Amino acid sequence: MGTIKDKLNKQEQVLLASERETEILRKNWFRCSGLPLCPVGWCLMKLLYPNGAPEVESFSLSWFAGLGTTAHSALQKWDGWNGHIYGDWKCVHVKRKVIHGKSWKREHVVRVKNKVGPVFCPKCGRLMQYEELLVRSPNGELTGHVDALVPFKDGFYVKDYKTSSKFKCKEMKKPPGNYVEQVNAYAYMLSKFGPWDEQEKKFRKKLKIYGTIIEFIQRDNPFEKSYGIKQFLNKGFDEDVYLENMRLYKIAERALKTGKFKKVSRLGICSSREDAEGCEFASIGCPNKDKILASLKEAYSERD
Repeated sequence: MGTIKDKLNKQEQVLLASERETEILRKNWFRCSGLPLCPVGWCLMKLLYPNGAPEVESFSLSWFAGLGTTAHSALQKWDGWNGHIYGDWKCVHVKRKVIHGKSWKREHVVRVKNKVGPVFCPKCGRLMQYEELLVRSPNGELTGHVDALVPFKDGFYVKDYKTSSKFKCKEMKKPPGNYVEQVNAYAYMLSKFGPWDEQEKKFRKKLKIYGTIIEFIQRDNPFEKSYGIKQFLNKGFDEDVYLENMRLYKIAERALKTGKFKKVSRLGICSSREDAEGCEFASIGCPNKDKILASLKEAYSERD
């Protein structure tokens, strides 16, 4: 039967490897966090999973995503409290009543927009919660949520928080290219179109953007001197990179309508972007262009 130590070791291995496919479908959204766009991957995802791919949850994803969410909330709260960031703020008021033995609640959200923290609720006086600004392209194809805006002179730097390991924080010489393209898109859209107001369904005033900051926070110990927090600052932003992603998106969408994928098969980012790695479509021959084309045609012919 083995010892209790053997049993615990086996349970630990099973726990760390745990994963399952859920009934939840992950929609095929074109988001800044998914840049750079791979036209091959985009077409295959929409052909194979037209209603969205089933979400897979795992112990590792729960662990690291949970740490990331906690870190983001803490950073936004205390950057706001210290007056470091600009954005929207909200305070949720909940009223609970019991009527004829049944309880019900009603939420009322108080919002204050376009302010540098800290911001206190005009209704209850509590410290308000930071609410990320929304960005989108004019027709709504590309969307994203901005972690923070750092006021600078008469404008802002776009700031994005990333959690990382101690080793990566210490050894990293530059941020991964996909992170750079993500914040570059934020910067471009805020400068060109302004933040998108979801309540009013319109763009707000355009913002002057001086550049971007990608801030890596060590999961192990953010207080460690030198390597707890590592920042990469970039002045300005690259309009051409944003426009190239939009061009690839339009090519992919056109191919999905016409069924002609020859051009798409020659635009996979794995053969042209040094930061693309771990492609989930390697099994269908990526980046072999002939195999990609065959896979796209087969998926198109078998679509519902």
